[in-house]
Amino acid sequence: MTPAELKAAGQMESLWATTPDIWADFVAILRLAPIEFSSNDIRKVMDDILIPESTRGGLFSAAIKAGLITRKMTADGPPWRIPSTDPKTHGAYVQVYRRAA
Repeated sequence: MTPAELKAAGQMESLWATTPDIWADFVAILRLAPIEFSSNDIRKVMDDILIPESTRGGLFSAAIKAGLITRKMTADGPPWRIPSTDPKTHGAYVQVYRRAA
C-alpha cells in the first residue's frame, strides 16, 4: 500500500470506534462552521463535546464522501493548507475546507 492508501485505511478504521452520536455532532459542527474553515476553526468545539482526536481524520474524510464539505484547492491544484494552531501537532499543516451551502 502507498502512504496515502495507508492513511485512508487508518482514517476509515478510526470510524469503527465512532457512534452515530459522534457523527451527528460532527455534522452539526460542520453546519455551523464558516463557509471556508479548517480544523483550527472548529477544534475547540470538537474538544468541548469530546469528539475523539483519533476519529477526526476519518470524520473529515467521511464528510467529504458524503458531500458535506470539499477541500479548498490552490490555483495549481494541491489542497490549500495552513499551519495548525494546535501545539500538539508540532508545526503540522491542516487542510482548508469549503462547507456545502
